[in-house]
Amino acid sequence: KEAPELAAYLTARLAVSNREQSKIKKMLYDAQVLANKVPSERGKHFIESFIVRCYGVLEARSDARDRWHTAQRHFLKALKHLESNANALYLLGMAALELGKPGEAVNLLNKSLFLDPDFKAPYVNLGVAYLRLKLFEEAIYISEACLERHPSSPQCQYHIGIASCQLALLIEARSRGGAVLPASEQELYDELRKRTASSMAEARQSEEGMKRKPAPGSCRLPEAPWLETDQQMLEAVAVNGLRPRQQGYAQDPVNTLREIRLSPTAGSKVF
Repeated sequence: KEAPELAAYLTARLAVSNREQSKIKKMLYDAQVLANKVPSERGKHFIESFIVRCYGVLEARSDARDRWHTAQRHFLKALKHLESNANALYLLGMAALELGKPGEAVNLLNKSLFLDPDFKAPYVNLGVAYLRLKLFEEAIYISEACLERHPSSPQCQYHIGIASCQLALLIEARSRGGAVLPASEQELYDELRKRTASSMAEARQSEEGMKRKPAPGSCRLPEAPWLETDQQMLEAVAVNGLRPRQQGYAQDPVNTLREIRLSPTAGSKVF
């Protein structure tokens, strides 16, 4: 009774850790009743922003087809209560990613990081957004920044592996198209190939990666970093592909451009 702000916050916090939908909604309702008793207008906005975010997370984790649209409305409402909230911006960025708007996600996730530079999730999900936008250098940069603050982030190693492979294949395409590459670019190509292999290996050997490794004979759908395209990238960088395209041999397999197209859902998210 003496601290309705704390009581409301703890009630909402316990609600989202619960697994029973009916209990979650009841506890969030109770949290809102407590929030209404907060005497300070500013304090009320803080608490209500948190409660509305909890409703949004609940929707996002549901099986409803339009769950991310519904969740997005909750996150927008949370942001209106507290415009400088890094969590609300991050969740809106997640919603944008899930709704197929990686450019919008980049803007929101960067704002979240600006407000909280130690927040791991926006770093990881920015890597996802950059990969989907084919901004591979940016994907590497943000993933490296995350690893500096959070070394145990296999998702970032995975994103570095994907981006390094795609950059290597772009250099390879120029070479096979007849461009004469300077020695520095050839060295970069070799470095990118090596980094693809090492980063993918780290992602796969991590605790998270081993949990996702499909068991022999399993019917479970493969997950990153064990996707078919992941294996294709490892096989691509295992062979030096800097072979100039020769006239008259355009159909020869040796001179065929190698391309590994990323899925629209590429990347390993954190939510």
